[in-house]
Amino acid sequence: MEPLSTLVTAVQYGRGIGRLAEGDPLGALVVAGYPSPVAEAFLWVEAGLHIVKEFADDLYRLWAEGPRGTLIEMRFPWIGRDQGMVGQGVAWHDGTVLHSVYPKPGYAKEGECARVAVNDATTGDPLGQFLLPSDIKHAGGLAVICDGEVLVSDTHVIYRIDLNKAMKDGNCDNAVLGRRELDGIHGSTVACDPATGQVFIAEYSKSDSGGTGHYFDAGTLLGKGESAPLSPRDAARTIKLPSYVQGAAWDKAGNLWLSRSQLSWGELVRVDPAQGRVLERHDTVAGIEDIEFDGSGKLWSLSETGAQPYEYATAHFPEVFRLDVTRLDQPPQAGESRALAGVRTDTDVETFCQSVVDRYAANHGMPRIDVEVTRNVPNACTDAGVRWWEGDRTIYINPDFVNSDVGTPDALAGTVLHEAAHAWHQDAGYTTDVSINYGAELSADVFAARAMEELGYDKGGFADLLKTFGGGTGTHPDGLARATVVQTTPTGPVRGSVV
Repeated sequence: MEPLSTLVTAVQYGRGIGRLAEGDPLGALVVAGYPSPVAEAFLWVEAGLHIVKEFADDLYRLWAEGPRGTLIEMRFPWIGRDQGMVGQGVAWHDGTVLHSVYPKPGYAKEGECARVAVNDATTGDPLGQFLLPSDIKHAGGLAVICDGEVLVSDTHVIYRIDLNKAMKDGNCDNAVLGRRELDGIHGSTVACDPATGQVFIAEYSKSDSGGTGHYFDAGTLLGKGESAPLSPRDAARTIKLPSYVQGAAWDKAGNLWLSRSQLSWGELVRVDPAQGRVLERHDTVAGIEDIEFDGSGKLWSLSETGAQPYEYATAHFPEVFRLDVTRLDQPPQAGESRALAGVRTDTDVETFCQSVVDRYAANHGMPRIDVEVTRNVPNACTDAGVRWWEGDRTIYINPDFVNSDVGTPDALAGTVLHEAAHAWHQDAGYTTDVSINYGAELSADVFAARAMEELGYDKGGFADLLKTFGGGTGTHPDGLARATVVQTTPTGPVRGSVV
């Protein structure tokens, strides 16, 4: 065996021993590049256990970049993410999108107030913001009830605010038109029924029995002179709701939609507005909060994942976004996933890939890797494996490969993180020993899978791409085997400086 191959073999087996010591036998076999029947048996056993765990623990596998990465047509960050704020409410009004955020104690600066920001619905450009009254601690729901008037629902109080005055002053000191405390109502969100003009307050509940939705006549809710606490007795009618309701909105056809979520999953449901009975369900963005339909019938929402207090969660999508609910069950059209996810042009591809690598590098103190788009490579590669002794760390990716084969942002994130593994861990190039080559590729796949989950991407999208790669070569294992490794990689952060 040539000296370089001997060195690489020693490194690979050393990594394997390290993984075994950490209690990860599958990782030890994969990293060591040990293509034996024992290793294969481990793979299939782990695959079976993983599938059982998937169905038992989480049927809603997160969609970090949006519903299947394809249906989001517009998105922009909600304000204050880096200042300890958490996104909550959403409303649409006259070509603008409103969203509310609240300060999380222990993360936001002491004395910080909840606030509402207004953005252009076409460009996402910020148009201004204003502070909410100090007794609003959560700001879970927003709804525009008439031209220039907005309702802000909190867990214990609801306000009616003059939007124009609040935007002009930057606060609500002279903009409050009405205020009612909530008695016996845990106000999660607020919406308006366009057919009746009634105001709908939905309660959030973790109970299996669900929560309650209350319909109030607008005059009763916030009429002039009204100051007594608002209770369920004041409601015109009530309906039962599912658990975990975060938002409510009516579409143009008069259908009532609800958003449901926790940090690890999200769901949109259409319900009977008279009884609350669920009529259809659709998996959606993890951590989805309030919802609202715009004038064209598109749905606006935001996810609270990615907020500083929730950085431990797998999902990471601190964005306000718009999607088309009429296409929730339709497969993406050719090329659509790149266009709708914002990954289409050469610049889009490079920017997206660079951001993925930079985020992981920042989290772990890893050296910077430059990403360059080029058509001089067939798909994607890193030069670290060839010129590792020169310290060159660059990933090259062909944008035509991205737009013809990759298919989703999840798959692209997995591709670039796989190459980043080669660069950061300085794999010393391909050798004449197939087992060593296979070990390097599979270890990079393991790294990519874990890094993807840490950054909030669905490793299933990367596995789907790998399945299209076909049989093995002298340098790369069979695509199905690689996909199996990705799908069965245990959840959790990459440990140490090796994969």
